[in-house]
Amino acid sequence: EPDPIEVGPMLDFVGTTEIHKLILLAEPEVVESLRPEADMEFSSSASLTVAIPGMLEILPLGASKGQGVSWLLNHMKIDAANTIAFGDGENDIELLELAGVGVAMDNAQAKLKAVADFISTSNDDDGVARAVEILVLESRRQTART
Repeated sequence: EPDPIEVGPMLDFVGTTEIHKLILLAEPEVVESLRPEADMEFSSSASLTVAIPGMLEILPLGASKGQGVSWLLNHMKIDAANTIAFGDGENDIELLELAGVGVAMDNAQAKLKAVADFISTSNDDDGVARAVEILVLESRRQTART
């Protein structure tokens, strides 16, 4: 993630600048304590997610990686059932739910692991490569043998 830039009072920007995404950074415990109130405050106007502990993202309502990839798949006429997606954060939930196979890294947040079809090793331990080896390459080798 890029280094945060202090912009000063947000009210100076409201109504004068189009805002596509807000990222609130704080100690993880602070973000966790603010989350329930933020969820209630923004439930009808924005989507909230946590990519990494201590970083609360406020996005346009309905915006997610899953929504973006769904648009792309429709545009390219690809069935989501024929895809595999990888993730490690809460912001990957919709993406893994969309994909034919959703893979969470071992270091993923519990919310993501709960929706994953497969849990691989951590991203620091080549989790994506390991999942591809098991889910794609081994499957192809077995098909070739028959």
